This record gives sequence, structure tokens and C-alpha cells, in this order.
Amino acid sequence: MFNDISIIIPYKESTPERSKIFEFVINRYKSLMPDAEICIGCNEGVFNQAKSLNEAIKKSTRKYLLFMDSDVIINPDTVTKCLEMIEIYDVVFTHDLLIRLTPEFSKHIMDNAILILNQRLENFAGQYFHYPLNSICMIRKELLNKTGCFDDRFEGWGHTDTAFRAVLLAATPNVTTLKFHTIYHLHHSYNPDFKNDTHFNNNSKIYEENYTPSKISETMKYLSEKYKNS
Repeated sequence: MFNDISIIIPYKESTPERSKIFEFVINRYKSLMPDAEICIGCNEGVFNQAKSLNEAIKKSTRKYLLFMDSDVIINPDTVTKCLEMIEIYDVVFTHDLLIRLTPEFSKHIMDNAILILNQRLENFAGQYFHYPLNSICMIRKELLNKTGCFDDRFEGWGHTDTAFRAVLLAATPNVTTLKFHTIYHLHHSYNPDFKNDTHFNNNSKIYEENYTPSKISETMKYLSEKYKNS
């Protein structure tokens, strides 16, 4: 069922906590979607999500790309729905709700190898985000000839997802978002000052200079040429 999909995941090992989450996420895909191709991208030095994603894309041999993060989980029925909709649309955003799981529930899921979650987790004491602005989606791989790769000028945290989403929306109007589908973020610790570092500030400047409506076509041309020459 999933043999047309490459699951594209960026990753950089940082802490034992993140390694445990990553191992759980990958093993879950192998159990629930054994026919899917798992493509993991990494980079040296400061984590660069775009470079890691681009490396993962190079490993892909399938016609559809499912972009995922290394700390989120998605149910197979959502992926099945994406496959149905990608026959009609160029881009399918996988969810209209993201739930950030609590530390206790994240641990419970991993310790007990719980593979399928209730879609909405009603009355669950986590954080809910409707219509999250990220680039977790399924696309036709051929669309990259137009949109190009992820923009690796972004380093560290910030704007890689929103930039790619902006490019996708500029490249095609043929886009949909699945309704009543959820993805789940497994809890992990992070540096609360990440938005104050130099990389985040530089990324904000790059985004402001290259992803306005007047600049997006020029940026897309730059990225598509880079993708075709990579």
C-alpha cells in the first residue's frame, strides 16, 4: 500500500532523549508501513534542517515524498488518506491539528510501544495547535523541478518550514489540507533561548529578504536551479 512513498526525515543526534525518540519513530514506520522507503538525512556541524532534508531527498526512489520530523508521529490512516488525495492535488498537508504530547504521555507511548493513537485525544492535557504552519506534507516528487530543494541558507532553528511552505503555495494552487487528521509531537527538552541566538536572527533576515510576494518567484528559480544541479 505504501510502496510509492519515500518518508523524508531530517535528523541530527544530540541527546540520549532525542535518540530514543528517533529510534521509536523509525521503528514505528517499519512496523506500520513496511513498504514505505525511509530516507534519513543528516549534516555536519550546526544542524541545518534544509541540508538534511535535501540529503534525504537524494536517497528517494519513490514518486511521492512524505516530509516528516524526527520527533512526530502520524497514523497510517492519515497517510492512506494522503495517498488518495495526492492523486488529485499536488500538495497534501497532512493534518489540521498538531498535539504536543506531555512528557508523561510521550514516555507512556514509547515505553509501551503504542503504535496507533486516537485522532483527537479528546480531554487530553496537552497543547493543541490548529492549522500549524509547518511543511509536514506529501507532495509529488516531480513538483521539486518547479519548487526546488529546501533553502539551506537557513541554519540552526527557524524558518526552514515556513519558507518551504511559502514556496509550495506559490508554485501551485492545487493544494489541500486534510481535515480531522492529527499529528503528535513527542516531548523532549530544548533550549528556551533558541529564538535569541544568532542563527535564528539571521534566518529571520533571510526569510524577510527572500520570501515576500515580490521575491518568491526569484527565490523559487534559485532553488529549482540548485535542485536540478545537485
